[in-house]
Amino acid sequence: MTMPPRPASPAATTSAVPTGAVPTTGVTTTAVTTPDPSRPRPRVDRPLVAFFIVAYLLPWTVWGSRIAEEHGWTTWHLPGGIALWTLMPVTLTTVALTGGRAGLADLGRRLVRWRVPGRWWAVAVALPLALAAAAAALGAALAGTAHLGETLSLPASLTYLAYGVGLFLLTEEAAWRGVALPRLMSRHSALAASVILGVVWACWHLPTFLLASESDSAIPFWGFAVLTVATSVITAWLYVGSGGSVLLCAVWHATVDAAYSYTGVVGHDHHAFWVAVVLEIAVAGGIVARTGRSLR
Repeated sequence: MTMPPRPASPAATTSAVPTGAVPTTGVTTTAVTTPDPSRPRPRVDRPLVAFFIVAYLLPWTVWGSRIAEEHGWTTWHLPGGIALWTLMPVTLTTVALTGGRAGLADLGRRLVRWRVPGRWWAVAVALPLALAAAAAALGAALAGTAHLGETLSLPASLTYLAYGVGLFLLTEEAAWRGVALPRLMSRHSALAASVILGVVWACWHLPTFLLASESDSAIPFWGFAVLTVATSVITAWLYVGSGGSVLLCAVWHATVDAAYSYTGVVGHDHHAFWVAVVLEIAVAGGIVARTGRSLR
């Protein structure tokens, strides 16, 4: 959200588990290594920790250069457009090192998985539109005025939606839902994994709140953090329900951002924003109440 793994030695076996198959254990993974039961399992997923560190470091370097320029500390900055794209080499390198060809093939299948029940596509598009419309309407009632088109006009929002699907698919969603969520779900319930990822995802955006040129800077960070955790739970539910479709998650992600931008949920007036926070918490809570920790 931007405001965006053959038989081996007796000690271990490696299997490419298609995430879309949703194993009966409830764990969705890519090319995972099954450790020897006689050996203690590492308490920390070191490859995932390393992935998070680099996934922070590269975009933060880009955003940091812009912050430095805005404060007059430097007279140059790295192109802001490459911040999200730095996630692509991090994602591919992590999957290649931990899952090899099987992991890369599995990630590729999940990135383009479009054959999922139609109801999931309907939810991925209709839910963001409904949330944005309700937040805008209730926000206008509280503030006395609507803010449609102030952050992004309707044509700009539709353009953002069109390229945002591809952008988020290959960057944020490939990283967060393509790599991080499945690895977290191999150790935690889907709910716990989504909350952990939501915190990581929210904090990853911190530098954008220090940039006056970013729309994120217009909203309170702690509210954004709560909203992002709720969004992460809903996104994980879509991921699990669709059999591991990262493409579906990218459509949801882009639709949320475009709808929230056009309706003024993200903007200088915060009435609609706080309504959206409450609504997403309610939706995430309803999903958990219905599906439990498995989000299934």
